[in-house]
Amino acid sequence: MCRRLPEYVSWQTMIQRCTNYNHSTYQYVGEKGIKVCDKWHYSFIAFYKDVGPRPKGKRHLMRIDLNKDYEPGNVKWVGRLELNRHLPSVKLSMELATAIRADYNTKQYSYKSLGKAYGVSASSIAYIINNVTWKENKCTKI
Repeated sequence: MCRRLPEYVSWQTMIQRCTNYNHSTYQYVGEKGIKVCDKWHYSFIAFYKDVGPRPKGKRHLMRIDLNKDYEPGNVKWVGRLELNRHLPSVKLSMELATAIRADYNTKQYSYKSLGKAYGVSASSIAYIINNVTWKENKCTKI
């Protein structure tokens, strides 16, 4: 029953970011020593009681202080725009976005390998390649 809840998926993803070195954002979270507090790591119910249901339109769990762990008082539900404004991976320029597209088009790197090469998440690479952010005609940083 719980496994179908979007909050459950967010809980699992939060743990993966901190513990699974194959996760696309591990380099920004787990590799930097960020952990999930014991209370939440071992209990979805405890996590849900502290964080509450996900509000409509706010699909992402974000740490308020990016230098602290996932713990009560340091997370909130946010939309994609707010999340992207606070991610450490959003440190690109139009020149880097152009270089990422060129590497992707000429060498056919994966999103993950390009992300590691440029120090951003694979999802950021996907947004750039698919012209969602850092559009070729106009710089649109979300």
